[in-house]
Amino acid sequence: MIGTSKKKDPKILLKKLPETSGLDRIKILTELSEIYKETDPVKSIDYGKKALELLTVNENSELESRILEVVCWCAQWLGEFNTSLEYGFKLLDIADKSDNDKYRSVAFGGIGIAYWRLAKLDKALEYFMKAMKIYEELGNKKGIASMLNNIGMICNDMGDKRKALKYYLESIKVNEALGQTTNLANSLNNAAIIYRSMEEYEKALEYYQRALEIHEKLGTKWGISHILINIGTVYKYLKDYEKSLEYFFRSLEIEEETGDKQGKIETLFNIALIFSAIDRHSEALEYAHKGLDCANDIGSLDIRRNCCIAMSTILEQKGDFREALEYYKEFSKLNDEIFTEESSKKYNELQVSYETEKKEKENEIYRLKNIELVKANEKLTKALAEVKTLSGLLPICSSCKKIRDDSGYWEQIEEYISERSDTQFSHGICPECMKK
Repeated sequence: MIGTSKKKDPKILLKKLPETSGLDRIKILTELSEIYKETDPVKSIDYGKKALELLTVNENSELESRILEVVCWCAQWLGEFNTSLEYGFKLLDIADKSDNDKYRSVAFGGIGIAYWRLAKLDKALEYFMKAMKIYEELGNKKGIASMLNNIGMICNDMGDKRKALKYYLESIKVNEALGQTTNLANSLNNAAIIYRSMEEYEKALEYYQRALEIHEKLGTKWGISHILINIGTVYKYLKDYEKSLEYFFRSLEIEEETGDKQGKIETLFNIALIFSAIDRHSEALEYAHKGLDCANDIGSLDIRRNCCIAMSTILEQKGDFREALEYYKEFSKLNDEIFTEESSKKYNELQVSYETEKKEKENEIYRLKNIELVKANEKLTKALAEVKTLSGLLPICSSCKKIRDDSGYWEQIEEYISERSDTQFSHGICPECMKK
């Protein structure tokens, strides 16, 4: 996270909080918001909002930017994507006013994620590309890796799985050099999703396990729960329903603890689909309706669409074809809203722009390197032309010290060397010869 120091013990900060006021109180609330970001998003947002209220009196753009970054992210985790978008644009406004590229890129990334979750893929890609441009200018490897991952998500949602995998693997490569981070785990998870869709289940489980180990090491509960969902999904495809349910119920426990609505919806429907597959239809519908209620609260077209197709599948397996058809019609309607012709066209234009700009940058770097190489060669050639070298054995008189040239003539040593190099002689008499 930008501008933060090493995290402190929340117990110490909470003990200090009642005794502080003004800027010191805002700093403690900000640190608490950052500490709870990856373990308790509800608490994180609560402390962040309290700090933002105090900042209306005590202006501090650095602290406000830090808080807005956190609450923007936490709102996404809780499935409050419109709220996340609101905080993202507030962060962007502050970054523009202070001309702060670091926070500007963070805002672009956060806004892009919110648009992605709201199924506005062309807008999401637009903001990811804006963030990528800044990260490349700043040489921020972590940011570059994150945007490669995000662009991969857009490609996947648009159905271009091969291109998505290419971006994910690029992101993994950059992230691996940075160490065991949340970003690396996310890229591993997304690559595994592609392998799963290609029915390369062993490869998928390998990448999921690597991602799970990182999240468990870092203690990121949201990451653990989402990887558990994905591993459970692989076992569902392998028809190992007992193992699949084990992973889904583990995930559901974490989601209920943390308030992760998005993850909870996905888990509830996965559980419902498994119960439906093993003819436990009443339990399937129970979990499906719980998931649908949560989805309606969030308001994401993408999530509602996925819920509708899942409900249609469950009702079809139950034999209730009339109601299954109604949910399928709703799914088709939402799908058309997401993938309009205009949206697809805009996505393709942005994708081409990004690829073209990337290629132009690579060509420019190559061109500049060639110019430098040509200049270096010219300097070297010029230097070599100016240098006259002496090499080999020199026949020299042991008495008068004259040197015999290639034609057999004897020359004074000064003349011989001067003709064959840029050396000039300045004559004098040494102390011994002076005595003689």
